[in-house]
Amino acid sequence: MKARLTFLTGPRRGRRVIIRSDAYTIDGERSIPEGPLARIDKRAGTYWLTSALAEGRVRVNGTSTQESALQDGDLLRLAGQKIRFTVVPDRHEECKPMRHILRRSWQAAGSLETGRVRRALFLVRDLCHCTWHDARPIARLGSASTLALMAAAVVVASVSLFQARTASKRVLAVSARLAANVVSRERLQQEVVGLRQREGEKAETRARLGQVAENLRATEHRLTDIERQTSSLLTVIEATRQSVAFVVVGYAMYEADNGKPLRYVSVDSTGAPQRNGSGTFDTSVDGAGPAVVSYVTGSGFLVGHNRLITNHHVAQPWWHDESADAAIRGGFEPKYTAVRAYFPGADRPVDLRVIAVSANADVAVLEGPIPSGRRPLKLAAASRPVSPGDPIVVVGYPTGLNALLAKLGEQGVQELAARVDGSTDPAELADALARKRLISPLVTMGHVGDVVENNIVYDAATAHGSSGGPVLNALGEVVALNYAALDGFAGGAFGIPVRFVRQALTSDHHRSR
Repeated sequence: MKARLTFLTGPRRGRRVIIRSDAYTIDGERSIPEGPLARIDKRAGTYWLTSALAEGRVRVNGTSTQESALQDGDLLRLAGQKIRFTVVPDRHEECKPMRHILRRSWQAAGSLETGRVRRALFLVRDLCHCTWHDARPIARLGSASTLALMAAAVVVASVSLFQARTASKRVLAVSARLAANVVSRERLQQEVVGLRQREGEKAETRARLGQVAENLRATEHRLTDIERQTSSLLTVIEATRQSVAFVVVGYAMYEADNGKPLRYVSVDSTGAPQRNGSGTFDTSVDGAGPAVVSYVTGSGFLVGHNRLITNHHVAQPWWHDESADAAIRGGFEPKYTAVRAYFPGADRPVDLRVIAVSANADVAVLEGPIPSGRRPLKLAAASRPVSPGDPIVVVGYPTGLNALLAKLGEQGVQELAARVDGSTDPAELADALARKRLISPLVTMGHVGDVVENNIVYDAATAHGSSGGPVLNALGEVVALNYAALDGFAGGAFGIPVRFVRQALTSDHHRSR
């Protein structure tokens, strides 16, 4: 959070100063020889004004003070100077709505002690400055469009006024020459034709000005709609976070003939698997070490009583995995060691089983004793298709355990490692996080970029670990199942259309083994 001072009187009127440090001194004007007027300090997130003048010479909103906490929009009077104080939000903080910015700029322009023209120019500059620093990114875009249209309207109006004045002068000139009897009949006819042409051009200019005004109104309506949609999305986020779970799936390979698991060949003195001379692990069904267990993490969301939706590649990690396919061809079969869902706020996981996977899409259905009080998410109807430009929200667990551990900080990670005795087993780490109630999803917002038959493309940030999370519209309905993202391209996240989720829930495409 930063602050901004806008000088409304004196030689510095119209000047804005951004306060980025924790302390700032307001100096007097050249006509005031007494030195600093006041000091502004930032303490615990609040700005405080401390007077350097005698009592009664510093006022905040008309009230005399020697020290006062400042709030957004306060009007300061320091030895006759008028200064407006404004809070400037950082990028990660909640931004100010456009109506708030418009009201503050209008009040500041009204307080400026100067003529009407300079007040109007100050209003435009201040509105541009405050919109860029204080408003939401989407409001900046809408305001830029509005100001561009206003500028176009001013240009068109100026051209129209200039043409009208020029035409009037020419009419007077023709009349004067006609009165002096110095204009021939043919010349007079040419002047009349030219005047009619200019009248037609003026009518066309007025029509263009009307179109500019219509475009301006349309832009304002779109900006209002976008702000309303943003507010709806924030409501959607709060209503859906508790229904999106962190999913951990582990499996081991067992020899089909004798049921022996694939094990590490050797272990060290602590019982941990030991690498060979080339830095890799030797494995065998007759190995002395623990069974080789592979894990994958993802996201999933509630869709009904004890039902959870996720991706096929999360529910069956060996699906389309080359190394797993090679083991299966060699006579091994995968068996689950863990299929668990961790819900936000819950101190223990839910054990699940895979009941169905889709044959034509990356969709799977899980089932288990889901705790009561969790609201299933609503699937969007086929009659309400998603379109390019629509706002969306993606909820999930990008980068899996890494993001959850990163939120703990270094000290928190050390305490967690001590609790699990240094174990790196994903299931044990997730269990420890759940006991501390530290499981919570991340939320990203964006817009739909394209819609094709089997994919919805959007620009909301995502990563591995978000696979299986819901993609929601402004009504809180699931429009897609997140499953992939292009590396190095922020606009390349992909979701499976919700109709495939409905198909997986209503028919047995392929029962899980």
